[in-house]
Amino acid sequence: MLKPIFTLFFIALFPLSLLSDDFEMAVEEYKQGDFDKALFLFEKSCDSGNRQGCFNLAVMYKHGQGIVPNRQKSEALFSLACRGDVKECHFNSLNES
Repeated sequence: MLKPIFTLFFIALFPLSLLSDDFEMAVEEYKQGDFDKALFLFEKSCDSGNRQGCFNLAVMYKHGQGIVPNRQKSEALFSLACRGDVKECHFNSLNES
């Protein structure tokens, strides 16, 4: 009885660990100033459903970090991120300079 519950628990949590790996690596690359890698990994994270990854990607598009600034793309990603439970959405606005 315990084995099926453990298996279901593992299956449910395993994809989350994959999402966090891309996100965590993106954060590290960003901190090191490698915006190209960070951009790629945040995009991968966002595409996988990580709303925090979408938020960080929106900020990078807004400020042109690793990419040509794109306000329209930034606003779309910000909107997507704020549909999730991203705490920064409550405190930040991409409309600010």
